[in-house]
Amino acid sequence: MFPVLLSAVVLVYAAMAEDTKFLLMSSTRLSKVSYVALPVGGADSLKAPLEPQPLIETGLKSPGGITVHHALKKLFVADGAAEAIYQYQLGFSANAMHVVGGQVIVAKNVAAKWVACDVMGNLFYSDETGKRIMKVTTENIMRGSASAPPVILYSAATVSAMGAPGSIAIDNFRMYWADDVADKGAVLAGMLNPPDTDAASTARTFALRDGTVDGVCLTPNNFIFTGTDESSDPPKGIVYGMRKAGDGIITVIDNKLKGPGGCTWDGDGTIYVADSVGNAVIAVPSNMDVITPYSGTKTVNMEDVKALVVVSSATQVGLAAICSTITVLLMVQF
Repeated sequence: MFPVLLSAVVLVYAAMAEDTKFLLMSSTRLSKVSYVALPVGGADSLKAPLEPQPLIETGLKSPGGITVHHALKKLFVADGAAEAIYQYQLGFSANAMHVVGGQVIVAKNVAAKWVACDVMGNLFYSDETGKRIMKVTTENIMRGSASAPPVILYSAATVSAMGAPGSIAIDNFRMYWADDVADKGAVLAGMLNPPDTDAASTARTFALRDGTVDGVCLTPNNFIFTGTDESSDPPKGIVYGMRKAGDGIITVIDNKLKGPGGCTWDGDGTIYVADSVGNAVIAVPSNMDVITPYSGTKTVNMEDVKALVVVSSATQVGLAAICSTITVLLMVQF
C-alpha cells in the first residue's frame, strides 16, 4: 500500500510543481499585452517589483479589457480602436508564456472596451457608447462566426439605473459592472443568464460612490472595486472592498493609488490592481474575513497598465488524469 501511496504523492507533487501563475496586463497607450510570472510566496515575498515580459506586441491598436478561458487557456482582448475582440491560444514553458498560432477575431464591428468570460466560454463585454452589456456566445466563437450579431443582455434603454457601463466581473450566477450614473460612480449587478422577456428586472445597483468606479473583481466572498476621487488635488485612486452577501458596507482598503484601472483575483489570497497613472500593479489581500484598510504592495512596474487577469499553467485535464491514475493504482493494490 505504501509504495502505491508514495507514487500517488509524487505524481501530485510533480503536477503542483509545474503550476505557475502568470499575471497578464494590457496597456492601451503602448498597444500591447505583457506578463509576469508571479512569485510562489506572494507579493510580500518580493524584494523589488517585477518587470513585465512581452506577450503580444503587434496586431493591437488600443487593448483594454482582457480575460481568459481558464480550461482552454485562451486569452481574449477587447480592442476599442479596432472595434474587435481577439482570441489568442496561450502556451507555457517553465516560468515563461507565449502565444500559440496567430490572432483570431471572435467579434468585429463592436464597441468593446472591457470583456469577461464564463466557464462555458461565452464572452460578455461592455458597450460604453451604446450603454449596453453584450454577449458573444461560445457557439459563435467556436464556429468562427465573428460577424454574427452579439446578444443584448442589459441596456440603459430598459434599465433605468444604467449609465455608461465599463469593467465587468462575473461569477457562476451573476455579473457585476462598473457604471457612470448621474455623475456618480456605481456598480450594477444582474443575472448572468437573464430571462429573455424581462432581463431589466434582474438588474440592480450594488454600490454607489461619489467620483468614478473604474475596475471590478470578485472573490468567493468579497467584492473589490476601484475608483477615483476627483475632488482631491491631485485626484486620488482608491481600492474599495465589501462583502458580496452582507450589510452593504463599503470599506476603503487602499487610497494611495494615482489612477486605478482594472483588478483581478489570483484564485488564492491576493487581488492585483492596475494603477495606470502610477505605472504599477498593486497587490492587496483578498481573503479578509473583515475587510480592513491595507497598504498595497507594489508588485509590477508597468507603464499605462489598464486591465489584468491571472492564469495558471496547470491544466484541468492533467490534474484529472493524475487523480484517475491514483484511483487505478489504489484499486490494483486492493
